[in-house]
Amino acid sequence: NTPPFYTSAICHFLTLLAAGGGMAATGGFQFGDGLLAEIGAKGCTGFGGAPVSLIRALAALDSPCADRRLSFWVSSGDRLPVRYFSEIDRKLPGVTFFYLYGLTEVSGRLCVMRRRKGDVAKAGSVGAPLPGMAVTVRDETGALLPPGETGEVHVSGDLLMEGYLDRPDLSACSLTPHGFKTGDLGRLDADGDLWIEGRLDDMVKVGGEKVSTTQVEEALRATGLFADVAAVAVEDEAVGRSVAAFVVPRDGGSFKRVAVMKELRTVLPPASVPSRIVPVETIPRTGSGKVERGALRSLMCGEGASS
Repeated sequence: NTPPFYTSAICHFLTLLAAGGGMAATGGFQFGDGLLAEIGAKGCTGFGGAPVSLIRALAALDSPCADRRLSFWVSSGDRLPVRYFSEIDRKLPGVTFFYLYGLTEVSGRLCVMRRRKGDVAKAGSVGAPLPGMAVTVRDETGALLPPGETGEVHVSGDLLMEGYLDRPDLSACSLTPHGFKTGDLGRLDADGDLWIEGRLDDMVKVGGEKVSTTQVEEALRATGLFADVAAVAVEDEAVGRSVAAFVVPRDGGSFKRVAVMKELRTVLPPASVPSRIVPVETIPRTGSGKVERGALRSLMCGEGASS
C-alpha cells in the first residue's frame, strides 16, 4: 500500500530483500477486508505500510486474525494512536509488531521499536535511534530538554543528509549546530526511547490557546463511529482560526452531529472542540498515508462541505 517511489517504501523493500525475503505487489490500494484477503491470497508472511492500513485492517477483524502465516506487521510513515496497541494484541495475537519512525533526510529509517505483546509501558514509543544516529529534544531556543519534556526532535549522525538539492536557504535553516530540525514534536524517556507526539504544524492557536489537531483526531476515533478522520486548522471570523473535523462514517452510515459534539466536549478542552464536522467519502492522503490537509481545506469552499 506504499508506492515504491517513497523513501519509506524503498527502505521496506530493501530490508526484505537484504533478509532474503520476497515481495508480492499489486496495482491500486487495498484496505480492511480487501487488504487482509490480498495478504492471504498471496501467501504473505508480513505487511508494511502506513498506520491507516493497520487501523482499517483492525476494524475489519471481529475476532483474532485466522491467517497463521502472517507473522509480522510494520507500521511507518505517520503516528499510530496509542489506543490501537491493545487492539493489536487482541486481534493480531501471533504477529510481531514493528513501529518505525523515519525521515527522508536520514535515508528513511531512524528509530525502530519491536513491540512485545502486552508491553503497555512502551506502547506508542518508536524506540531508540539506529547505531550511528543520535536524537535530542530541544525547546524553541535550541536548549536541550530533559527526559519527559516535549519539544522539537533534532537528529544528527552518520545517515544525515548533507543538505537539500539546490536549496541552500532551506538547508541553512534546517541544519543547525544541534542537528537537523525535524519539525516533529516528541520526548525522550529515561531509557532513551523516543515518543513522537505530532508535528509543529499540528499545533494551532484557537482564541489564544494551543490546540493539537492530533488530539482532536484521537478523540474522534475513540467514538468508534468513523472509519477515518482528519482535523485541520481553518480560518474563523470569530476567533481567527478554529479546527474543522473531516470524518468518514463507518460502513457508509450516518451519525448524529449533536451527539458527537457532546461526547467530544467531555474529553477535549473547549478550544479543541471542532467548530464543524464535515462528512466525506474518503480522507485524501499521500502515498505514505499522511493527510493532505490542503486538499481538505479546499473542501471548505466547495459545495459538498456540510457541517
